[in-house]
Amino acid sequence: RIEDQKRKLTSRLRDLKGQGKTIAAYGASATSTTLIYHYELQPFFSFLIDDNPAKQNTLSPGCHIPVLPSASIEERRPDVIVILAWRYWEPILAKNDAFLKQGGKFIVPLPEFKEISH
Repeated sequence: RIEDQKRKLTSRLRDLKGQGKTIAAYGASATSTTLIYHYELQPFFSFLIDDNPAKQNTLSPGCHIPVLPSASIEERRPDVIVILAWRYWEPILAKNDAFLKQGGKFIVPLPEFKEISH
């Protein structure tokens, strides 16, 4: 099941990247890092977003992807955000409704792959 979810996500991200879309990810926890490595997501993300000030303006372990505050969504305007902190997808969506209203898209990779847009 995990491998199936991995295939769905990486296939979709390859498609989006091929269209020239900018992809960010939400969550820079140890669990998020594990997901990045297991799913081999490093090449897809321009930056990570995390609400924890201690993680902001750092680089992700090993991959060296910049970790930025949620204000960077408005500043950098990615086309798609993958919610690596998938257990918190609902409050993350609620907090970032403006991103959706401006045409952004969220992807929730687990427990079931889903894309969310307005």
